[in-house]
Amino acid sequence: MKKYRLLAALLLLHCADGLHAEPVGIPGPAVRPPESAITLPKELGVFEAKTFTGTRCSLPYRILSPVEMKPGTLYPLVIFLHGAEQRGDGNIRQLSNGGALFADPKNRAAFPTFAVFPQCPEGKRWVEVNWGAPTSHQQPAEPSDPMSNVL
Repeated sequence: MKKYRLLAALLLLHCADGLHAEPVGIPGPAVRPPESAITLPKELGVFEAKTFTGTRCSLPYRILSPVEMKPGTLYPLVIFLHGAEQRGDGNIRQLSNGGALFADPKNRAAFPTFAVFPQCPEGKRWVEVNWGAPTSHQQPAEPSDPMSNVL
């Protein structure tokens, strides 16, 4: 049942009327400078930088908390898994797609939630499959190191 609550929260945030955000200045895939050369845009400064250290690897992530938390209130948790171009270790690039949507003050007020944006390390994948193989849609028996940390 908890899995369905998480899925429902994701769909609610994705489909909610009024969600909006302007693009932010994190270079995309066409211009991929070293992550150490990227400055976090001011509007994304509401995300707190952290690192989770697991048994097989470390995982940098950013977390956004509700602006105001009321005692006894349950808040959704959204875990945002980025695409291949946002991999790295600078803990910034993963916010380039979706970070501004969650950081927008109007959205934060209307949809209080915890949003976690982990960053998959360069050379790793959330799901370790050969993307070009016909069997790439099959789930491996074990999660990848980064996905183990997310779980």
